[in-house]
Amino acid sequence: MRPGPALGARLWWGVPVVLVAVWVGGALIVSAIPGLPVAPAVTTWALPVARFARDVSAMITVGALVVGGVLLAVPPARLRRWTIGWAGAWLASLVILFALTLSDIRAASLADVVDPAGAWSFLSGEAIGHVFLWQSAGVVAAIVLSTLGSSPWLRRLAAVLAVGASAAPALLGHSGDMEGHVGATVSLALHIAAVSMWVGGLAVTVGLLRIDGRLAPVLAPRFSLLALWCVIVIAETGLLNASLRVGTASAMVSTPYGALVIAKAVLFAALVRLGWLQRQHSLADLGARPAASVRSLVRYASWEFCAMGVAVALSVALSRIGPPPSAATSGAFSPLAVLCLALAAPLLLTWCWTPGPGRAWVRRLRAYPEVWAVVLLFVVIETAGVGLFTTMLGPDAGAVVGSVALLLAGSAWAVAVSDARGPGAVIVMLAGWPLVGLVVFALTDGDSGWRSALVSVVVGEALLLLLLRSGGQRAAWATRPAVASEKPPVGGPARHG
Repeated sequence: MRPGPALGARLWWGVPVVLVAVWVGGALIVSAIPGLPVAPAVTTWALPVARFARDVSAMITVGALVVGGVLLAVPPARLRRWTIGWAGAWLASLVILFALTLSDIRAASLADVVDPAGAWSFLSGEAIGHVFLWQSAGVVAAIVLSTLGSSPWLRRLAAVLAVGASAAPALLGHSGDMEGHVGATVSLALHIAAVSMWVGGLAVTVGLLRIDGRLAPVLAPRFSLLALWCVIVIAETGLLNASLRVGTASAMVSTPYGALVIAKAVLFAALVRLGWLQRQHSLADLGARPAASVRSLVRYASWEFCAMGVAVALSVALSRIGPPPSAATSGAFSPLAVLCLALAAPLLLTWCWTPGPGRAWVRRLRAYPEVWAVVLLFVVIETAGVGLFTTMLGPDAGAVVGSVALLLAGSAWAVAVSDARGPGAVIVMLAGWPLVGLVVFALTDGDSGWRSALVSVVVGEALLLLLLRSGGQRAAWATRPAVASEKPPVGGPARHG
């Protein structure tokens, strides 16, 4: 595959994730009400995929314009071709998304909404149409400016227009619909803009360095600084948006929307960890070992693209599902929230920080790893199934205490299995996790939803199998420095980054 279309190829792994996430949230279920029209099934299924394609193509376009207009004084000629190609994909996805949105709003087939007069009436007369119109205009203006000349100011203006166009969807959906919540709309726009520059900039940077490693001493440090600022903005605005849309602790752990927010937070933390490792292992030896540093950067970026694709997919699912109404929260833990709090977050914590084996409490934990696996399983049953904390303390306080209990028990287990005797405890969890899911489902009478329970079991088993396969090499891989003689694996991440 040519380098241009292959930019950030692993981002597209998020397509099945977005369908699964929307399915878990119930947004793929078409409920027919007698006497009322409903959108066709093809619209319901295609709409989240089209949004995902719009977001990815927008991000790579923004990344190409930011790298070419801000980070590089003289951008390569191929970068302009990449910009035009991905901007064209952005426009095409906007057209498809607009048709699907009309079909969804009007509950009509795609053939019935293909009407120029009706489409223009919607574009000019509705708030959603205005957003589509201005976003398309911004993309076209950015293409024209980036094509006209080589003036640095024209390139920077094109980048600004593209960033603004990428943030336009903040005016749609649940942020734009919340009257008076200007802060929610502005913070979401900043969030989208920062994500676009980070994800798209990484894809374009890796694509350029794979072709011409001589750009690394200039481009890599500059993008690293830009990524740092993007991460800060994403963290601040993400926290603000979560607090505005999920106002209570019980809603965070008991609804599909809140569980996906927790999953996004875990993925974001993993991306921050990967970025830190990239700075330590790739940029540290950039001057002395440029070739090895570029290979290391591409290797880490390939994993970042996987996590970024999943995070983008979860964002699309959140926009489709919508924040939960306060009356819909019960305080009962969602299986997806339990998965994140009991397994994903503790494993991420031990990956980021491995305690020294000489400490007494670490030795005690690692002496009985199977016991801590059983303890974690019982804490999951109590927290998500019995619900003693919620009964004694109320929904919100019970959600906080239960979340802390899951994190503590999960962290104790994660530290215990980081030793050579850990695989036995991982096998215990592999056998116990589905059984615990069945017990919790039975105790709650299926209130958490069988879709959420099924995905929690499948993803949990996948995480445990990966952990069992990696064995005791996780800490060694996380702290391994780049080696000058290291070669990228054949067919591995370096090929398709």
